[in-house]
Amino acid sequence: MQASTPSGWESFEDLPRRPRKRKITRKVEDTIIALRTTFSWGTARIQQALFNLPKFIRKKLNACVQAIRLSRTSINNVLKEYQLNGYGREEKAWKFFRAKNRTSSGN
Repeated sequence: MQASTPSGWESFEDLPRRPRKRKITRKVEDTIIALRTTFSWGTARIQQALFNLPKFIRKKLNACVQAIRLSRTSINNVLKEYQLNGYGREEKAWKFFRAKNRTSSGN
C-alpha cells in the first residue's frame, strides 16, 4: 500500500522572493525630503508639488521632478523612512485644556 498524501499541498511551499524594483526613484525621494525640510509641507501639498511645482520654488531646490503622481500614503512612507512624518511637535499642548491656577488674595 502507498502512503496517502493530500493533494495540492505542494502549492503551499515557500517560494523564493525576488527583490522588487522600487517604484519611487531616488530623485523623487530626494525631492519629497527637500520639500518637507525646506517648506515643512504636508503630504497633500507635497503631492500637488510633485505634479506641478512653480518655477520660483524649483530654483530653490537642488533635486526636483515634475509631473509625478504619487499617493499621499506613498509620500508618507518615504517620510517615515527618514523619520520626517508627523506634525513636528514632540509634546502635546495639554496646558491649553488645563485650568489655570488662580491665586486670589481677597477670598
